[in-house]
Amino acid sequence: MNVKTGESYAERSTGLGAKILVLGDSGVGKTRLVRRFVEDTFIPRYVATVGVDFRSKAVKVGGKELMLQIWDTAGQERFRSMTTTIFRGAEGAILVYDVSSRVSFDHLEDWIESIRKSADQNIRVVVVGNKTDKEDQIEVDARTGKKFSELMGLNFFETSAQSGKNVDKPFNRLAKEILEARQITETQLFEQERNKVPISEEKKTFECLC
Repeated sequence: MNVKTGESYAERSTGLGAKILVLGDSGVGKTRLVRRFVEDTFIPRYVATVGVDFRSKAVKVGGKELMLQIWDTAGQERFRSMTTTIFRGAEGAILVYDVSSRVSFDHLEDWIESIRKSADQNIRVVVVGNKTDKEDQIEVDARTGKKFSELMGLNFFETSAQSGKNVDKPFNRLAKEILEARQITETQLFEQERNKVPISEEKKTFECLC
C-alpha cells in the first residue's frame, strides 16, 4: 500500500468489492430484497435460504464504483452458528425485519448483539423494515422502526421487495458509508506514515548531537 502519494483508499478501490451481509429472521424477505436489488425481479413463492446465497452488483457513489458482494444469510436458528463465521471481512450489514411481524422486529436486538460480538468494530449497519406493501397487516409502524434505529445510532429505511419501493436506498447508503470509512482509514494511515521519522534521519540527528 503506497500511502505516501496521498491517493485515497476509495480512489484506489474503484471496481473492488465490499462484503455486505443481509441479516434477519427467517421469512422477513431478505432473499426477495436482494433479488429485487440485483436483478429487479420478485419471487412470489417463499423459498427458505439454506446456509448462504451469494450475489453481487456494482454501484456508483460520487463517481466511484464499488462492487457489493452480498451475502444473503439464512435466518433459521440452526444456521446461527454458521452466521457468526461469515462476519469476517464484512464491511457492511443490512438488518432486515418484517413490518407485519412484531416478533422479527423484537429480535433485532439479538442480531445487533451478534454483530457486536462477531463483526469488525467498524462495520456499517443499516436497519430495514421490509414488506411495507402489507398495509393492512402492519404491526411495526415507521415511527417505531425509526425510533429504535436512532436509539441504536443506525440509519433506517422501509422497503417493499414486492413493489421495489426504496430497495436501492439501504444498499446505496451502505456503499457510501463504506467508501467514507475507507477514506478515513486511508487518511489516518497517511498521517501516521507522514509523522514517522525515517531511520536514516534519526541516525543523522543522533550523530549531530554527539
